[in-house]
Amino acid sequence: MLVLAVPGIAGAWGTPTECIPGDANLDDVVDVLDVTAVQMMILGWLVDVTVTSDGCCPIDVSFTMSPGATVPAGETKTFYNIWSFETATVACDDSGEGCAFDSWSDGGAQTHEIVMAQSVDVDVTATCYQAYPPNCCWSIYLAQWWEIDNPPPNPPNRQEYIAWHTVELVPGNHTETGIWIYDENLQPDYQVDVTIPVPTYHQKLSAFAGPAPNGYVPALNEWDVLIPDPPTKPNIGIKRTNFMLGTVTAHLYEYWIDQSNRINMKSMYDLETILGSPLIYSWTVSVIPIVGNAGFPYATGNMWATIIVSGITPPTLYLAVVGEEELIDCGGYIPPLQCFKNESFIWDDDGDMVPEEGELTSSGVNYVSNKYPAPIKVDTGPGQLYYGWESRCLIWYCFDPPFAPWN
Repeated sequence: MLVLAVPGIAGAWGTPTECIPGDANLDDVVDVLDVTAVQMMILGWLVDVTVTSDGCCPIDVSFTMSPGATVPAGETKTFYNIWSFETATVACDDSGEGCAFDSWSDGGAQTHEIVMAQSVDVDVTATCYQAYPPNCCWSIYLAQWWEIDNPPPNPPNRQEYIAWHTVELVPGNHTETGIWIYDENLQPDYQVDVTIPVPTYHQKLSAFAGPAPNGYVPALNEWDVLIPDPPTKPNIGIKRTNFMLGTVTAHLYEYWIDQSNRINMKSMYDLETILGSPLIYSWTVSVIPIVGNAGFPYATGNMWATIIVSGITPPTLYLAVVGEEELIDCGGYIPPLQCFKNESFIWDDDGDMVPEEGELTSSGVNYVSNKYPAPIKVDTGPGQLYYGWESRCLIWYCFDPPFAPWN
């Protein structure tokens, strides 16, 4: 608790070391100034100002006549005995790595003034969001898959629960050694080392059978394990269809995502195909902001490019475009939420780095919010990856959920 001095009266309000009966102005002494303080309180000339940081932003608080202070991220401070004719300035600092200001409870700008009023205490909260989730956080989706001859809105061919578990926060310069590059027949060709220079959060996938009919044979019950932890081969896995490879079974996915901008920097896929069982990595070699910032925090109109290479494909240029907000309702435990429509395109650029008609092929849509480090909804259509449609919708976020198999 911080107590501020109030100028303009003989003596000063101080910072008490302990509570003393009768010490109205909290200066550790009971004297005539306490009578003055009580009179000012009764008349409403002294007010309290409470400032809360909800999230990752520290807040600088200053007054026109009284000393100010900084409210640490995630904490609350009350400034006592502030003259009601003063003006407070509150400045929300989101300069920390992976942190972004969202709003003030009074609707003010990130830095704004608050004009005091007689007899009215002030209580304001700044909300900031962190780019990455805490360790052990779960992001659980209901996933639905449609084969190419059965497009939505028909009933899906398969349904699963896909659960991403944040297992660790990884410092920069994380290196995977001996990653295999495969030829056109998915045979090992040569090995490379891949280093991701930025700090990332590492997510592993768990998967469970979804609501019946979930489309798996033999028939599985809801929440039966599709991918055990640790994974074993052979097992059921997640089944999808690829244009060239036919049915592809995924035994494991892992992602490493930038802690600052939420851009996927590296992925690992443990697959089973008609040509073999490759362990395929893909990784981002370049992120190029075009309009605004790349990734988090999201804002309508932002555009950025990424160059991604994998163990089976040459470097591919992608374009991300953040559109208007849309209301997304996934049901489950996530309330309906306004999300930015983040569209991804394979970009056949002609060299001028200007997106033009005819250069872009849709690669999918993520519906994202600055509030949640996980995408709220992911829609992927037929293209380079899938021969069909997949839709994933977030039904639970963060710690162990109150349903099977966690409860």
